[in-house]
Order: sequence, then C-alpha cells, then structure tokens
Amino acid sequence: MLKKMNNRMFEIYAATTEKIKNNFRQHLENQRGAGALEYGLVLAVIVVIIISAAMLMEGPIQSFFQDVMTRIRSFW
Repeated sequence: MLKKMNNRMFEIYAATTEKIKNNFRQHLENQRGAGALEYGLVLAVIVVIIISAAMLMEGPIQSFFQDVMTRIRSFW
C-alpha cells in the first residue's frame, strides 16, 4: 500500500513539474512575441517620422536640387 502511494505521489509530482515547465516555456515565448511587437511599433513610428520629415522638407530639397541642376547646365 505504501509503495502504491509513493508511486502515485511521484506521478503527481512528475505531471505537475511538467505542467510548470510547459507554462514557463509558454510565458517565455509570449514575452518574445511582445518584444517583436514592440520593435514593430517602434519601427512604424520611425517610418512615420521619416515620411513626415521628408514631406516637410520637400520644398527646400526640391529647390536645392533645382539649383544644382541649374549650375550643372550653366557649365555645359
């Protein structure tokens, strides 16, 4: 009887330990996913900032390159 009880206790211990390991692994995987999501959001914000800056600088950039082209043409 004592041997059966010890075996059953070991089975419960082993099953519980396995469940804890699986839950811990899932938690780590979820944390990695959140990190990737955060990096994606940061990248999206950076892209929006770059596009906004390019749109604000469109006039000065365009006039700069037109001036460069005018000076190049004046040499020919």
